[in-house]
Amino acid sequence: MKNAPDTNSRIRLPSPRFRVMRSVQSGIQAAVAAALLSAPLVAATPGDWTAKDFSGSGQPGISSSGSRAAARVTIANDHQPAKAEIWHLALTSDISVTAGRAYEVAFTVKASEETAFEVLLQKAGEPYTTFAIRKVTAGPEPVPVQIVGTSPFSTSDKDPASLARIVLALGKAPAGAKLSFDNIKFREIPQNPAPARATVDFARRINPPLLSGFLLGLDVKDFLKGPPDDAMVTPLRPKHWRVRSEWAERVAGWGAKPIVLCSEGRYPPAAAPWSDGYKFWREHVTGLAKKHGSAVVYDIWNEPDMGSFFLDWPDATFEKFLETFKEAHNAIRAEVPDAVISGPSLSASYPPYRLRQFLEFCKANKLTVQALALHMLDRDDVGLDAMKAEIARIRTEFIGNPQFAPVGVREIHVNEYAAPGDPSYRPASILAILAAMEESGVTAACRSCWDHPDAPGINSGFDGTLDGLLTHDTRQPRSVWWAYKWYAETEAGRVSATSSNPSLVVMASAGPRDSQPPAAAQILLASKGADGAARTLSGVSVQLLNLGALPFVRPDTKQLQARIERISFVPPGTQAVTAPELVKENLVVPVVRGAASLSSLTLAPSDVLRITLQAN
Repeated sequence: MKNAPDTNSRIRLPSPRFRVMRSVQSGIQAAVAAALLSAPLVAATPGDWTAKDFSGSGQPGISSSGSRAAARVTIANDHQPAKAEIWHLALTSDISVTAGRAYEVAFTVKASEETAFEVLLQKAGEPYTTFAIRKVTAGPEPVPVQIVGTSPFSTSDKDPASLARIVLALGKAPAGAKLSFDNIKFREIPQNPAPARATVDFARRINPPLLSGFLLGLDVKDFLKGPPDDAMVTPLRPKHWRVRSEWAERVAGWGAKPIVLCSEGRYPPAAAPWSDGYKFWREHVTGLAKKHGSAVVYDIWNEPDMGSFFLDWPDATFEKFLETFKEAHNAIRAEVPDAVISGPSLSASYPPYRLRQFLEFCKANKLTVQALALHMLDRDDVGLDAMKAEIARIRTEFIGNPQFAPVGVREIHVNEYAAPGDPSYRPASILAILAAMEESGVTAACRSCWDHPDAPGINSGFDGTLDGLLTHDTRQPRSVWWAYKWYAETEAGRVSATSSNPSLVVMASAGPRDSQPPAAAQILLASKGADGAARTLSGVSVQLLNLGALPFVRPDTKQLQARIERISFVPPGTQAVTAPELVKENLVVPVVRGAASLSSLTLAPSDVLRITLQAN
């Protein structure tokens, strides 16, 4: 391996990959939207599906029939998916939405043959804003699909150009394919009026893994000692770090377990791994195994369902990826029999069709994969319940399925999460997704990297900004950096914390049991958009139970002292946040029979409050 990135490495990939979601939400979004511009913008009830061909071929490439709750689609026999863009063929339905409200589309789909497509919720007129997107691969067995998003705009019956649409983008479907969409449902997610009340029980210790981790995030020009500074990293206590081989030693020095991307430097237009019968690929992976031994996790290939990472080779197929995976697996096992291997690291968040293919292949070929690696890149606050449900299905259908026990999967790694844009920078949204992954039993997580919203073309994976936690110019903390710091500080002594309202996220820590002097207790409260855009939570109360479990609370303790700090969402820009806002200090909290409460707290949208308790 070279000590510096080669011309086929990710140093050139901010264009094709790390702006993939930006490409989807601007390139594909604009392409889908521009094509839809020629269609009549007439109000339709959800479920009135219309097939559209924007390929310019002169012959209809798609036809459909159905009802409000079902649709049947046939792709023309002369359709050429290799020459088509995904938006060239579409099945659409116009819908009405209100700004700030959340919407869900759900259905099951099956196809006569393997078919990849995308589902979008977007504005039907300029500027064609997309507020939800999912990738789906369908096959002969029904696949459940759920897409959730919060609309940033409102439609009006008096303004046809304001309409929104559900779009099923089918331009990559194979010629002659037949698809069945059933049990189609579209609904507005109702808001939860329950009061926002947190309950913390300091006698109930829990032990979730700390899911602090990153993807790349170093300075590609000086990845051995350049930015970020230790002072920006060590407070975040990273546990996993998904990196190139050359970066592994440095991130391990911060206490993180390196997840080595074996495929780095091997993406198109480099020669495909099979071009020489896998000889060079085996030598490359064997070299990695000899270098790192059992000190790292081996993530064999990144997003093999993506063009820029795999499918851009003319003869690339998913079956070729499976063979590529096998060759690497066997090379690593030959050198390091107990190596931890992860895969398949697909770009699609919930790809049951592909996961089954992958695990069936591993079982048939006697491959052992300890970590099932997932990417969750389409998750805003309102999609977290869907994410938890999908991880639960993955756990039941694949990890807990005796059929796949020989593969040996024992962990779930979400080695890329957080979509581009505001959700990645909202402190409350980040705590919400970390909490959701904890609840789902995820054992390792890595924040993804994208172009800085305020500096297009500068990717946060390569400029030493910790995937955008730091400003791109001065490398000082954004507000979201503080959310990760506060989260890391809850690691020791986590205790049970529950919320009466899904818009309120709660985490709490009692601190280490035997620290001297006794550590302060901490409670984190976050206002997320559980049922639409995040909104102000007023009158929030916190019930503190079993305070006697805290080392600094004696049986005769009558009061404690509280300090309250706030992190507010600061939209991405050059502005750094040098310190949290102090809301109140030296607040006296009466203790009655080992319990206490705080009330009348207010959280603005996407705010995080930290309450620190200590002896008075």
